[in-house]
Amino acid sequence: MNFKRVIFTFCFSLLISMSNHLLAADANQNKDKSTKPKLVEQRKFAQKYTSIKLKSSTLGEERELLVHLPDGYESTTRRYPVLYLLDGNRHLPHAIVAEDILQNESLIPSSIIVAITNNRGTRRRDLSSEKENFLKFIKHEVFSLIASKYRISEHKTLFGHSMAGVFTMGVLASEPEIFDNYIAASPVIQMNNGELIDKFKHFELLETQLPRSLYLSFGNEFAEGKSASDAFNTFVALMKKKPKSGLNWTYQTMSEQVHMTTPYLTLYAGLSFVFSDYQIPVYSGLADYKQRGEMKGLLDYFDNRASKYSVSAEVPEIAFRQLGFALFDDGYQNIGLEVLKLSMEKHPESFRALNALAQTYEEIGDQDKALDVYKQGLKLAEEKSTSNAIFFKTQIERLNLSSKQSN
Repeated sequence: MNFKRVIFTFCFSLLISMSNHLLAADANQNKDKSTKPKLVEQRKFAQKYTSIKLKSSTLGEERELLVHLPDGYESTTRRYPVLYLLDGNRHLPHAIVAEDILQNESLIPSSIIVAITNNRGTRRRDLSSEKENFLKFIKHEVFSLIASKYRISEHKTLFGHSMAGVFTMGVLASEPEIFDNYIAASPVIQMNNGELIDKFKHFELLETQLPRSLYLSFGNEFAEGKSASDAFNTFVALMKKKPKSGLNWTYQTMSEQVHMTTPYLTLYAGLSFVFSDYQIPVYSGLADYKQRGEMKGLLDYFDNRASKYSVSAEVPEIAFRQLGFALFDDGYQNIGLEVLKLSMEKHPESFRALNALAQTYEEIGDQDKALDVYKQGLKLAEEKSTSNAIFFKTQIERLNLSSKQSN
């Protein structure tokens, strides 16, 4: 991409960020029937998550769920995908951070996080010796309670680490329809004499269970231990030798990580992988654009995304902008310019759309049209009383000065 455009975009993004921060600060200044399972207690913690305690008839004990809602949940009516965390008390804090960052970068949809916590001394029971009963608890009690209290979609992701990673993979092997996505960090596949490998030897997805996604990670082989490394490598070799139709899967060896550090990186990488069909498409140039169906292909992509994830089908400004720049940089300036014009037409109040079009006019040497667009941006910024007006004024003054010097 043109270096000047990179500098302009960075500076402009910084101004927008500062403006949004100031506006947000200003806004902040102005501001039962019993069900089964039985809800015992509910408390809120610093608006980060809610603790829900329930009496489980399946497990015969009280359990705690920690629920984190995405920003804006209260102001919408949409339904949200759910990320379920095993060993929830350990993984909720970093999961909240990961989800927030990935959502802000449009790599995953806004989601509800449900952390299933452990009771003292029950972890091995739940994840190994009585795992079928624990899964029953999740399916019939946890799902039921979350559905009764929150606006959720049908889309579910399960995350587990170590022993919980094996449990996660075991759910995929035995009842793949329960979750759409499975993420396992450093799974101890050698558990129970490697029974998981035997399950996957015969694993096939039914047409009604398609598609499913699986992301696996593993740490440094010496830190993880020989038996764990051998079992993991055996599993990977099996999956490569006999690909599973309808299963989108990958694995990553994190050679600089140890067993207890892999879950942090795994959640970032795993969520990014399993939600790849949510992300804004990136084009390499005209050939790639044509191969994917040109503008109709882009519109269809966002229609499908809207249907699957309960989000708007509107093509985001950044999608038009990235496509326009890719076509422009590939040498097809006129086509790229038309995409950027369409972006401004669809997003008339987007400062970034205006800035991108003005930059492009400058790059093709049409200073008059660039000046007109910068003026539109200034007018809009002044109407909205944002600090973006400073940026547009600066560009107008620069072009006017350049025009005088050239004359």
